[in-house]
Amino acid sequence: MSSFSYSSSNSGSNGFTAPGATEIITMSDDSHNATATGTFTSDTSGKGLFEFRRVSNQVHLSGMYIAKKCPAVDSCRNIYSTFHQSKCVEGYYPVGSERVYHCVDYLCHHKLGKWAIVNFEGGSIMGWGYGCNLRTQRNNGTDSILCVYRPDPTIEPTQGPSPSPSTNPTGLLS
Repeated sequence: MSSFSYSSSNSGSNGFTAPGATEIITMSDDSHNATATGTFTSDTSGKGLFEFRRVSNQVHLSGMYIAKKCPAVDSCRNIYSTFHQSKCVEGYYPVGSERVYHCVDYLCHHKLGKWAIVNFEGGSIMGWGYGCNLRTQRNNGTDSILCVYRPDPTIEPTQGPSPSPSTNPTGLLS
């Protein structure tokens, strides 16, 4: 979960509590960086109540990104950053936002250089020298992108019709 509190003026600190967590103080400002990130557990119906406590003059909530629990680190290991190349090599595809949000810590500390700025589908990520910041916009100052291996899902066609076709080709009826 990531929350964003953008304020071009009247920035300030306010309380934020995610389900099952203790309150933290967030600071709204004029950056596009997340003001809070972390995990939470929804209730049995899949819902979660987020609480905001006004401390300063205003509470700003510009957006919230919620995704399923982080995938295993193995799913982050097959992501790579191109170096000054705006396209992925054959067999690799641009990484989407959800996967980057799940893998941000691993990517920042194991895949990106200290001062790296790398685009992905839906934004950009900055290396640990910049504090591992995520942006919701692509950075026009870099050609580098995050790519992930994805095998071609095409199925090899048969050479001709089968002499004894199955009446249950998927095996779902057995």
